[in-house]
Amino acid sequence: MEKAQITEEFFLTPLAKEVYRFMKTLYHAPETAGHVPSLEMIQMRFPQSFYPFPTNDTVPVLCAELRRQKVRIETLLLAQNVSELAERDPMAAMATLKAEVSKLASLAEVGQDLSLAGSYQHLLSQYNTVQDSHGVVGIPYPWEQLNIETQGMQGGQFIVLYARPKSMKSWLALYMAMHAYKHARRRVLFYSREMSPKLVAQRAAALFCQVDYRSFKNGTLQPHMKERVFTMLQEMIDDEKGMGSYGYNQPYFKIISDAGGGGGGGGVSWLHAKVKEAKPDIVFVDGMYLMKDDRSSSRAVDWKNITHISQDLKRLAQDEDIPLVGVTQANRGSEKEKEQQLSGIGYSDAIAQDADAAFHVGKKDKIDPATKRAYTELYLTAPGLREGQFNGIVLHGEPATDFSFIRALTSDDFDDGNGGGGGSYGGQKRSSFTRTAADPNLPASNKFPR
Repeated sequence: MEKAQITEEFFLTPLAKEVYRFMKTLYHAPETAGHVPSLEMIQMRFPQSFYPFPTNDTVPVLCAELRRQKVRIETLLLAQNVSELAERDPMAAMATLKAEVSKLASLAEVGQDLSLAGSYQHLLSQYNTVQDSHGVVGIPYPWEQLNIETQGMQGGQFIVLYARPKSMKSWLALYMAMHAYKHARRRVLFYSREMSPKLVAQRAAALFCQVDYRSFKNGTLQPHMKERVFTMLQEMIDDEKGMGSYGYNQPYFKIISDAGGGGGGGGVSWLHAKVKEAKPDIVFVDGMYLMKDDRSSSRAVDWKNITHISQDLKRLAQDEDIPLVGVTQANRGSEKEKEQQLSGIGYSDAIAQDADAAFHVGKKDKIDPATKRAYTELYLTAPGLREGQFNGIVLHGEPATDFSFIRALTSDDFDDGNGGGGGSYGGQKRSSFTRTAADPNLPASNKFPR
């Protein structure tokens, strides 16, 4: 309904407005993001007053009819008012007609064109949504510090995650995707040009269960942990089936591949067809620079092909009104920059121009001076944000078990420090260690800093 640009003002009765406001607030609230209340909950919330009308029509059909009725009523009211005014002052009637026509046009058509005079209801609805959802109107990032500035990953946005090879950028993208699926209850489509679907599924399962990835991959989980992991995965399957049986758009985590698809696969047009088929809420493209350029029908990694791919991915996000996260490489030497710049994105300046948000991932392996144990920190900065300002955060870098927030990035992190060993991101003492919450029985070597 939001994609159809339906606001509560389209409804004719105060009760209908209140019911829609309740549904929309619940859908965007952080603790219930992505959920739509059941009919039983609506009737409990509005006892003895809400009587649903059964119908087999689809939501798009109902939205179109709602819009038609709203335009009909507003047109009749305008005609009546202009007619009465014309009897007294024809020029005033003409001025009123001109002013109101743009508002009616914005009601009648679903599109991106919007006059300021006709945007009142849209602005009011948007403000109320932001207010009711505590500032997050899109799909939330896993880190609250980022949501505060961006309001989440919103429809039509092209978001780029870039880093040097072996900097855990694919892990971080998977972590964001799993958070959207598991916590925000959204439909996720994940396409990787750098990993096989089986490897993506293996990593995603470890993230879902928050289990030590090395033990999971090598088949060395303790028996009780193995039972716990596969019980969780079976419950995930049952959960998706249960949601579907109630007629809801159940959340899913779908991994797609163009392997064996012939020469036509791997381009943005191929991906667009997959998106139309699966109808996801968010798309992740890992290794976007390796995609096929539909315009030249080649996979050569040069600035022209990457420009086309970037532009086409941006258009896909806009056409489908969903956020799209692309993962790509950083230029050699970008990790040595004291302050990250958009010029650090590899292959093409066009990516920086197309992206609504560009995040750089820096990795630093450290040795705790007190315990002499090795651990990894990730540094997430945002050289390019179309909206908001984000100074950067430091994250844990423990595959599958912990990518949580440690602290805000400070100038000290750009200097060579304790336990660092040089580079653009210096170290700081981290002597406090705890076990992973997922498995309190993991050996000490698998502990990570808090």
